[in-house]
Amino acid sequence: MKKILVLILLSLGLNLHAITWDVVGKGKNPIARGTILDTDLAQSAGALVESSMRQSPLLNFDGDETGIGQLNGLKSETTFSTEEKWVKAYGWCYSINGIVPNDYAHKVFFNAITDHLRWFYAYAYYFDGKWLAMCIPYNDPVFQKAF
Repeated sequence: MKKILVLILLSLGLNLHAITWDVVGKGKNPIARGTILDTDLAQSAGALVESSMRQSPLLNFDGDETGIGQLNGLKSETTFSTEEKWVKAYGWCYSINGIVPNDYAHKVFFNAITDHLRWFYAYAYYFDGKWLAMCIPYNDPVFQKAF
């Protein structure tokens, strides 16, 4: 019984000391998850997650360490108004521990081996010369009604 308890605690401990990531598309639930056990914090977040995502059998991934171009058929798209006063852009954003960095993934580094990275499909909205919103999750009901 003690051996089983020790094994359970060890396996839980391994998950607590690994960078985790997940991907949320147009829905609210993650479509894929991963763990990066051999973490070198000197590598960028983009480089670490890119290699892990390429190994996931659930993902059809096209991108590089700077970001995602296409994932499972969801790709970056842009819609323009006929007067070209507004632009609605769709694409992939990411957050680390719930915070969206203001830089590409290859320029951002994890702070700890317990960090969590989430890629999510999102909107950006441009109107009359100004970006009004960026990296708003696709499934955000307030944003969908507003724009």
